[in-house]
Amino acid sequence: MIRMSEEKQGVLLMENGTVKRFSEIKIGDKIRSKNDIARVDNIWKDVEIEPMIRLTVDCTELLVTKDQPVMTECGPVVACELTEGKKVLTKEHGYVPITQIVEEGCRDTVVKLDLHLEKDNQMEKHIMYISGIAMGDYIMQNNMEYIM
Repeated sequence: MIRMSEEKQGVLLMENGTVKRFSEIKIGDKIRSKNDIARVDNIWKDVEIEPMIRLTVDCTELLVTKDQPVMTECGPVVACELTEGKKVLTKEHGYVPITQIVEEGCRDTVVKLDLHLEKDNQMEKHIMYISGIAMGDYIMQNNMEYIM
C-alpha cells in the first residue's frame, strides 16, 4: 500500500513503459509486473491509522504500510521487518541496499491493488514496480498475513 498525497505519490510502471501516479490507476489498466504484464482487477482506498514506514532506497523515498511486501534478495519481506542495509529489488539497478527506514505517524489515504495475470497465479507474479522498487500487491500481502 502506498500513501497518496498531493505532494508525492508512488508511480507504477505501465505496460507501455510509461508511468502513472497511483491516483490515476484504474481497474483494467495494465502494468508491468516482475516478469510479465498484469491487469489491475481491484482498487481499494482506505485511511491508514497505524504508523507507516518511510523507505529510502538510492534517491527514492516511499511511505508504505507496515505490512507492505517488499521484494528482497531473500524473497518478500513485510516493511516492518526490513532493516537498513537490506537489499531490495529495483527495476533499474537490481538489488540495492535500503539507506534509511523511519517509522512515522500518518493518517492518510492508502491504495491497495489486486493484480491479475493471464498465465498463472504464482506469488512471484504479484509483484509491481512502485517508483522503481519491487513490491507485492494486495493478494501477496494477504497470503503473507496468512502464513505469518
